[in-house]
Amino acid sequence: MTVTRAAVLVSTFAGMLSLLALIHMPAPAEAARPSHKQAMAICRSHYGKDITGVVIKKNGQIVCQEGPGAEASRKEVFEWCKRKFSATTVVVQKKGKRWHCLYYGRY
Repeated sequence: MTVTRAAVLVSTFAGMLSLLALIHMPAPAEAARPSHKQAMAICRSHYGKDITGVVIKKNGQIVCQEGPGAEASRKEVFEWCKRKFSATTVVVQKKGKRWHCLYYGRY
């Protein structure tokens, strides 16, 4: 057997093995999605205690939401913004149903 034939045979065998592996892998829809509680635990372990919400997308991706939360008071939002961004000036505005902060941090 020549070197060329051996290389073709090896690459064909490797291609068949990879195709076999792809056939037996679970599809993303079949993969187990974490519960809301598990996703919160994952986010808090990765980013800390400031995580207040989590969104699990259809493809299984977890999006962590940070901040004082939708039911927070103006004072809680003010304190969180000041602590989080090391802000020297904080302005808190209510937009819709939520508080938003504008800040000037330390330069």
